[in-house]
Amino acid sequence: MLGDTYPHYWSVLSGIVFEAYGRLTGDHSFQDAARAALRGSLSLFAADGSASCAMVFPQTVNGERACFWDPWANDQDWALYYALKYEDLVRGLKEFSGKEK
Repeated sequence: MLGDTYPHYWSVLSGIVFEAYGRLTGDHSFQDAARAALRGSLSLFAADGSASCAMVFPQTVNGERACFWDPWANDQDWALYYALKYEDLVRGLKEFSGKEK
């Protein structure tokens, strides 16, 4: 079945770029978008530890029910890795600057 996917583990790369843009340019207008992109990708993980790399949208595709987690769960660890990396970076920047966000 072909459909669009979101969240997708590659979405974390947008979050990392938004964060880097703010850090490198001093324009922090993308900080909320960075955090949202990274946190949104964490929805790929269920409370029981199972995961998927994406959800297939829309509700139906060619008359068949869609809107399901992709059973080919692979590479969703990208989302977890980059979300943790982002949180570590933000925490490190706070400690370095002495400021709390």
